[in-house]
Amino acid sequence: MIPRKKRRLILIISIVLVLLILLTLFVLVYINTDMFKSNKTLFMKYLGQNTQNMNGVYTQISQKSDYENSLEQSKYTVNTQINVNNTENLGTTEENTDNIINQLKIVAEGQVDKANQYNYQRMNLYNGENSLLGLEYIQNSNTYGLRFSDLFQQFLLVDNNNLQELFSKLEYSNEEISNIPNQIDFEQLGANQLEISEEEKETLSNRYIGIIENGISSQSFSKEQNQTIEIDGKSVQVNAYSVTLTKEQLNNMYLAILEQLKSDEIILGKLDTIQAKIDQFNQLSQNTDSSVENSTESLRDSFTNVIDETMSQINQNNIGQDETTITVYENMKNTVRTAIQTSEYEINLDFLSTNGENFVQFSEDNNSNNTTRTVSLTENDSDKELIISTVEGGKESTTTIRQDKEVSGNTMKKNISARYEDSDNRVEAYITQNYQTVTQFDEQMTLDNENSIKLNDLEQEQLQSLMTTVSEGVNGKMTELQNEINMQEIQQVLVNVGLLEETQDMQVTQTTETERSRYNSQFEMLRGENLESERILNAINASQNYISSLEVISNTELRIVLNRNENNPDVVTTLQTFIDEHGRENYNIDVEYDEQTGLVNSLLLTIVTEER
Repeated sequence: MIPRKKRRLILIISIVLVLLILLTLFVLVYINTDMFKSNKTLFMKYLGQNTQNMNGVYTQISQKSDYENSLEQSKYTVNTQINVNNTENLGTTEENTDNIINQLKIVAEGQVDKANQYNYQRMNLYNGENSLLGLEYIQNSNTYGLRFSDLFQQFLLVDNNNLQELFSKLEYSNEEISNIPNQIDFEQLGANQLEISEEEKETLSNRYIGIIENGISSQSFSKEQNQTIEIDGKSVQVNAYSVTLTKEQLNNMYLAILEQLKSDEIILGKLDTIQAKIDQFNQLSQNTDSSVENSTESLRDSFTNVIDETMSQINQNNIGQDETTITVYENMKNTVRTAIQTSEYEINLDFLSTNGENFVQFSEDNNSNNTTRTVSLTENDSDKELIISTVEGGKESTTTIRQDKEVSGNTMKKNISARYEDSDNRVEAYITQNYQTVTQFDEQMTLDNENSIKLNDLEQEQLQSLMTTVSEGVNGKMTELQNEINMQEIQQVLVNVGLLEETQDMQVTQTTETERSRYNSQFEMLRGENLESERILNAINASQNYISSLEVISNTELRIVLNRNENNPDVVTTLQTFIDEHGRENYNIDVEYDEQTGLVNSLLLTIVTEER
């Protein structure tokens, strides 16, 4: 018989063991299941999963195949063809595909060896089978070049170093040159510096989920089990966790989040990185386009100022009985939908992963302006499809972008298509690319003194003369293109798909920064002081397709008025005759800009000497 004391010890040990086992089971159940957790805890858990879901979507979209990764260290060729088809008056007896854009195509052939910093691309623009424009690009180590195949036999090369010296030969001022980097670090342009690390994502998620959690009492949360919702046409069984907030509660939460954003160095640090890139390259843009004003306000300052303005507006309108309900839907411990519902709008964010296919959809239904927008993404290992649907003012439109890849041995075929369609129009663009890894290129482009000119090595006078010749040739080619291609038809296509607003002068009012810079640069390079008559004649020839009229300002000043849409040969002849008759005089040339469009609208010609 076991002694009494020993029986008591055994009993105590048994009870402790049972309690430890129960506690272990409780911990395991608590960690691995949703049992014993409050509605508030579960709401925050599944709300926070949105960060993980979005991170997963980004990873899947940006993930490269094994073949694509191999291209980083392999020599390969790539052939590309781009076609666009436009249909107007869709579905009517007047349906029309007779548009110049349907006849155009771009064909490119390339050789790439990233490991050895070699990249050669030859591109041609065709109207049917007729080549309209040929252009070649080459990178050979730290040297970059272009060749206009239809115009010149030589590449125009620039060494990516001593850029300040090159621009000094083009008569840029000391102040302008000081803002130009001596070398452009293209690797620093990559988006990798702007990526948020896993640690930063975790910090941000905990930080802002914590603000929400601390700002809402547990009594505001509720749960509904065993509901059925539809995502991507599939029925999904879910549990729903909801919180309903008054306008004051929601605004107070907004204010707390905005206050944190103002001092969040993770976010502000990314803005500083972007700002550094803008500062580096915006200066160069300003030097080539003086109509662009330099903003003294940094992105960090702009960001915090917008936050201050938003907080002020919230504080001024923090009264009302409106309620907002936020609901997270969970299936198999994964957040599949987050919904925000008010009296004015409803927003849904859906995530669903089934059978190796991922589906993401953002939808907004705005009752106040009767507008619905939906953005959905479906992707798997080889295919991706993005669909953007909008119903606004009774007009429905859909944009669909698809990409698929097929790898076979040492080749890969990639197809990208983009399609816009509304009740009246359909525009489709197709890009086909064929990649092939090779041991050696059949005909690798090599640079020598016969087929290239290095701008860095030219003397100032040679460089300026060459740039004037190139400008004249390119301007003439652009005029030929405009005569061959009906630009109004192409602009109308852009209007149809909503990329341009329909105005009386679409070319001017909707000019992008890139187009503006390209247009202005052809005149800005003509600027100079104490230029001889031969240089002035070259400038007139380079601008003749845009010269529309002439204004006499004084005995020594003429204003040459430019117009993108028309020219006047008689004015050009008058100017040429004037310069010929006053060949012993020197001149200054400057440019003037339209205040509304920022485009060069005139050349200012000033006589500075009467005798040399």
